Amino acid sequence: MELKNISILTAGSRGDVQPYLALALVLKERGYNVRFLTNSSFQEMIESFGFGFCPIFPDVMQVLRDQPKLMQAMCNGNAITLMSGMASASSQLAPEAYK
Repeated sequence: MELKNISILTAGSRGDVQPYLALALVLKERGYNVRFLTNSSFQEMIESFGFGFCPIFPDVMQVLRDQPKLMQAMCNGNAITLMSGMASASSQLAPEAYK
């Protein structure tokens, strides 16, 4: 039995997600069903290519705009505070993925 369903898990900016679209297009040509599990801000782009979409990470820029402490942590290179804040935002978006 040949499995034809693939989920691509990626997060970050458009530059982190877009290369996987190229891979997904090739997989689609070869008969695979592809869905993305990624930032909520990429839904329109991913679905425009005909791929499934599941938002499990928040819109990074929106979180940074809404939480100035996280923006400051990013600007200061405080990775621990930034990643902790992003994990908290992600758990609010998709709590079942963070249990």
